[in-house]
Amino acid sequence: MSQSFTFPPGSKDDYWDVVEDCLHNPHRLSRPHAKQLTEGFRGIIENPPPDISSDIFYHAEPFDVACDLAGQELELERNRDEYDLILEQHKW
Repeated sequence: MSQSFTFPPGSKDDYWDVVEDCLHNPHRLSRPHAKQLTEGFRGIIENPPPDISSDIFYHAEPFDVACDLAGQELELERNRDEYDLILEQHKW
């Protein structure tokens, strides 16, 4: 029997807040640009074709999603302290 996973209220918002903060730091994008990229991509993810669930997407690490959106791959280990601080600020 297939079971559907449901995110707790606000957790998707938290996920995207982490992505946005990763775009701002360490990618150094302006806050408005980071917000624009995040909101645009979230709209695509949240409105997938009817036969595809967007919930599988949320298994991706927010740091990696930010790298994809920025078009710049950064090494997580080189940015670990900054990323951990972002996660801590969002209580992840």
